[in-house]
Amino acid sequence: MDYSNFEIEDFASDDYFIRWVMDNDPAASRFWETYKLHNPEIGLKIDKARSLLLNLQRAEQTFHTSAQLEKTWVNIEGKISQTHSKRSVVFLRIAASVSIIVILSATWYGLANEYFSKNDPVAKITQSDEKDFIEEVNTTGRIIRIHLSDGSIVSLEDNSRLKYFKDHKSKPFRKVYLTGEAFFDIAKNPKKPFFVYANEVVTKVLGTSFRIKAFDNEKNILVSVKEGKVSVYSEKNQRKKQNTIESELNGVVLMPNQQVLYERTEDSFNKTLVETPEIIKDTALQYNFVFDNSPVKNVFEVLEEAYGVEIIFDADVLQNCFLTAPLGDEPLFEKLKIVCRTIGASYELIDAKIVISSKGCGDEVHN
Repeated sequence: MDYSNFEIEDFASDDYFIRWVMDNDPAASRFWETYKLHNPEIGLKIDKARSLLLNLQRAEQTFHTSAQLEKTWVNIEGKISQTHSKRSVVFLRIAASVSIIVILSATWYGLANEYFSKNDPVAKITQSDEKDFIEEVNTTGRIIRIHLSDGSIVSLEDNSRLKYFKDHKSKPFRKVYLTGEAFFDIAKNPKKPFFVYANEVVTKVLGTSFRIKAFDNEKNILVSVKEGKVSVYSEKNQRKKQNTIESELNGVVLMPNQQVLYERTEDSFNKTLVETPEIIKDTALQYNFVFDNSPVKNVFEVLEEAYGVEIIFDADVLQNCFLTAPLGDEPLFEKLKIVCRTIGASYELIDAKIVISSKGCGDEVHN
């Protein structure tokens, strides 16, 4: 049979599919596991259909002693026309099962909630009682500083809202919800990761400082890192992952002076450098930028270390390029302009990296 155009309800009403899911038939199991392997494009539909049947089975087992359930079934099946196709009858039975479960008892809700919590990493993080949270809304016209119970500090911008735990001590993780803009200075605690939920984007950190801009009425979300490292991914992608064979999230890892722009409608990330990269705090006192007939290769290496950015260049092409210049407090991009202008090169930003283009310098050129 050609299953390529099957929808979820088609799989859920297919005899051979049911034999795999409900009866653990060895031959059917081998067939469907192999079919999934060779047809990953419809694996999501297969997984959803399988989950639907398993949950309906669990629910019916929960209510198997209920006279009300039996009576309801009789009424429903009595209304199903004999002219319906087998697929329609089975699908109606599935739909009716869902309705019965919702109507009869909150037990089904508990079962489904338990099932999806185990298989949905986002659900594990976001489920919590409202009474555990405090909400701050900043309408003061200035930045307000919020001190969290773990020692972290959040600088909340005007017209922004932050929701956070009263106390993180008893929790296996730390988390806040942001609408608007804020700068985070997170206390280090490798045993308790820190999650920031900002509309569709989730930012995970262990201890660092970074900024998030996520207003409800804006089409993009911006996350930029000052110190440390964060991973940023979309909540849509996190939920999608449970139903796929993907081993990694479709997100980005940000280092100091890097930022990512998340396009909400496209569910896509654009990673680049921040507008004005700063010298990394731990290295600020280690460098001066006065160069006297220094190989440009060495100049780029100094800038790389000072700002924590990757500068890509062809060392062989630049081997005869030298720089004499007292670079000082200029922003990084101004320093790069000076260097490139001096040696006749140019630079561009690609995926948060600085790429130098140059035809090189003549043997006689020492600047």
